[in-house]
Amino acid sequence: MKKPFLIFFLMFLISIFFISYLYAETILKIGVFDLQRILRESKVIQGYRKVLEKEIEAKRKLFEEK
Repeated sequence: MKKPFLIFFLMFLISIFFISYLYAETILKIGVFDLQRILRESKVIQGYRKVLEKEIEAKRKLFEEK
């Protein structure tokens, strides 16, 4: 009596494992982003870069004067 029940239970667990694996494969999506491209093409980053360049240029002029 225990052996058929054990076999059925193990088959049930294995089937649940494979079904969940197949279901998770359709849901799970891994995204990859290119940080260099974001830093190069982002309008916000370009604005920050212009502000930073102005500040660097102002400090460079002060340094050259001294």
